[in-house]
Amino acid sequence: MKYLRQLLLAKLEPLVSYGVDSVPTAAANWLAVQDIDANPVEMSTDDQKVVSGKYGQDEKIVGGIWSTISFDMPLRGGGEPLGTAGTAPNFDVILRACGMARTVTAGISVAYTPIESDEESATVYFYQDKVLNKMVGVRGSWELKFNSQKQALLGFKGMGLRVPMTDETLPSPTIPTLPRPVAMNRANTALSFGALGARLSSFTINQGNDVQYRNLTNREDIVIVDRNSTGQVSIEMPTVAEKDFLGPNGIISTAATDALSITHGTVPGNIVQVAIPKAQILKPKNANEQGQVMLGCELHIIRNDITLTFK
Repeated sequence: MKYLRQLLLAKLEPLVSYGVDSVPTAAANWLAVQDIDANPVEMSTDDQKVVSGKYGQDEKIVGGIWSTISFDMPLRGGGEPLGTAGTAPNFDVILRACGMARTVTAGISVAYTPIESDEESATVYFYQDKVLNKMVGVRGSWELKFNSQKQALLGFKGMGLRVPMTDETLPSPTIPTLPRPVAMNRANTALSFGALGARLSSFTINQGNDVQYRNLTNREDIVIVDRNSTGQVSIEMPTVAEKDFLGPNGIISTAATDALSITHGTVPGNIVQVAIPKAQILKPKNANEQGQVMLGCELHIIRNDITLTFK
């Protein structure tokens, strides 16, 4: 089989039909992804420890089998032709399978906010040339990745209930017209922490969902049981007059909280906004980047309060 002949499809499952194949199709449910890493079989095992007077091991007992998958997606809006705001992005299904609720304001925006109950799930089809790996009941966690002069990415790590692989013909997908991703740079991206318009080099946010495989009598599912959102930020060191980070009253010295926002993209239909109402920047470390003093810090997000808005 040829490694590069890959295809990924995903479709939400109804809340009342968790783990039931929602049958994504190449005509309607193609995802624009890259760097797929799929493991169709993950398993838990138990050891037999029968006393026999001999060295060595007995056969292992398989307790449960599930599947995992991870990939990246270009972070972009859903408006095409450009200038059309209020359209969900291509990866809408992924955000919702990560415990995010969607709110559509027609012609204006599509916003995603974290929830702690009634999370949706997805069916994922991963084609590898002539073989189809199916996963049902998929839930997971996302990560935003911004790096200077590179396209912004939305990463996903998910778990799902295993469906035995089958031989299938690789379908030809209907690829929708999507906005072109843009690089993180001065023209396209702005970050602010309180009143500071920071000079950003890199920025990551890990949603931090705790995703667990459960297998009990009368129950087998993937559940999100907790969430601790964290991040890392690297900015060019400002002067004290611009923003007091490290002085006696500095926001890092005092562990002060402030609002953090990042806006990526400038054209309606391809604008992504990340809003964190209350965050702390902690554990600073100086670094040298192209001869400039950089400040690398951990980002602590209070109560996992993150809104992703596509305009």
